[in-house]
Amino acid sequence: YKPQIDVIPARKRGTDFSPDDPEILKPLLTADMIFMGPGSPTYAIRQLQNSLAWDLTRARHRFGATLIFASAATISVGAWALPVYEIFKVGEDVHSVPGLNLFADFGLPLSIIPHWNNAEGGIDLDTSRCFVGLDRFNVWCDTLPPDSTTLGLDEHTGIIIAFQSSECQVLGVSSVSLVRECDPEIYGAGSTVP
Repeated sequence: YKPQIDVIPARKRGTDFSPDDPEILKPLLTADMIFMGPGSPTYAIRQLQNSLAWDLTRARHRFGATLIFASAATISVGAWALPVYEIFKVGEDVHSVPGLNLFADFGLPLSIIPHWNNAEGGIDLDTSRCFVGLDRFNVWCDTLPPDSTTLGLDEHTGIIIAFQSSECQVLGVSSVSLVRECDPEIYGAGSTVP
């Protein structure tokens, strides 16, 4: 087993590393698996929205490539993004930002919040809900359209969304929360969800 791994340096529009540069993006044309990970959700959205890189990623998924998102990338691919850095680190008021909306292709108004059960703040600071805490998350949730669903991913936990079988499988050590109308339903590891 010798996988071929290519890093796509599509970091910033208007530079030599543009997400619209077909030469940089060539490996996407044949990728069987595409991974996006940590960083700033809003930066990823600004760089990928309406880009060739994002169009190719979605096209490869339609042709069978597996898409894997972690941390900030999970936020950016949703219908609505939580601007976590702007809120938690900069101190901006709670607000939502339109995301890359990957799941619109499947009729799902789905947003994702990783680090759902984060507890790094200890007893003095609620860092759950991707560091913004429950109170600010509830404010964010109230900004979303009524038909929205938010998927909360506990740390060290993942979910496989299998579109062909129309089911999701929860993996890892904890649970996921499906939040509709700001009311969570919790599904533990090993669960299968329609």
